[in-house]
Amino acid sequence: MVNITKHSKLWWNENCKRHLEIYKASRYLEVWKNFKKIVKSTKREFSDAKIQEISNNKKGLWKFMN
Repeated sequence: MVNITKHSKLWWNENCKRHLEIYKASRYLEVWKNFKKIVKSTKREFSDAKIQEISNNKKGLWKFMN
């Protein structure tokens, strides 16, 4: 069960969770690098989707400042 709190990351998904668990089981540097790559791409996809959503709703450029 997942608890969403004010400190939760909105971009975190099952793929990130699965790769983190793989790293915790192995503790290999290559697996850590792969996990970091997955996190970076997930954050980028989330940010791009959020920017697209804001621009489609025409809320104005000031919304991008947060």
